[in-house]
Amino acid sequence: MKYLTSRKKISEKITQVVAFGDSYSDNGQAKKISTQIMADPNRPKEAYLKPSDKLYWNGRYSNGNTAVEVLSQKLGVPLTNYATGGATTGEKNYSDWTDYLGNTGVLGQIEKFKKSLKTDNADPDALYFIFASANDYFKFMDYSMPGKIETVADNAVNNINTAVKTLAGLGAKKFFVVNSSDLTLVPYEITNNRTKSAAVFVNRVNKKLPESLKELQKNLNVKIMMFDLPKISDKIMKNPSKYGLVELKKECQSTYPKVKPACDNQDQYYFWDEWHYSRAVHKILGGEMYSKVKMFK
Repeated sequence: MKYLTSRKKISEKITQVVAFGDSYSDNGQAKKISTQIMADPNRPKEAYLKPSDKLYWNGRYSNGNTAVEVLSQKLGVPLTNYATGGATTGEKNYSDWTDYLGNTGVLGQIEKFKKSLKTDNADPDALYFIFASANDYFKFMDYSMPGKIETVADNAVNNINTAVKTLAGLGAKKFFVVNSSDLTLVPYEITNNRTKSAAVFVNRVNKKLPESLKELQKNLNVKIMMFDLPKISDKIMKNPSKYGLVELKKECQSTYPKVKPACDNQDQYYFWDEWHYSRAVHKILGGEMYSKVKMFK
């Protein structure tokens, strides 16, 4: 779903992409932060370097560039990326120790961005990219937290709205918000028989988020484009050969509970590990995102 229906370009150019999110967009933040934490003698005992250099490529949670990197490359503009593996939509991380040096959730990332501005306003011609919510669900399920999935979904929507409002208050004008990915496709969810719970979360977020953002766009006098990720996933799943994909359900690189050798035909796999997309899928998603963003350019 997109709210921009006019064919007229909103501005002559997008100057840069500023990204906030989790491991689906992280291009090195978690590695940088965990390296700093590991250098601290008083670090939390749970801390470790992530993601593993043996299992992942160059600080990404995949075997190649993430979709937002592909998007910025296609736009031909710089990328400032605050996205951090494990980030929830709120202030915190899935792994508490990752917040040892400062909050790494999306709202925490935005605070870091705010500090970087000092007395300046946010660039009104930048594209502010927000893609998060999966870790809100994973944390709730994996830690058997009290409450209802619906409440977790509603909180995620509220946090994303807060992110947009905060950035708009700093001067941001153009937003690109990705809804919840279809977590029912995730190998870990399938293996652990959690697809019904995943569906409740995804459907709730993806019903409420567009409604609330449409209202925000009007009230804040900003432009918000929604990227419907499950719609694209469905398109890929229905015609994988068009995209050169063969294996849609199993991961290429098994990491949990036991590490196994990576598959041979990496670019034929939808998933790199039990949770994350392969570089082939990131490339597809980045191209689809670019097709949407061209309306901003």
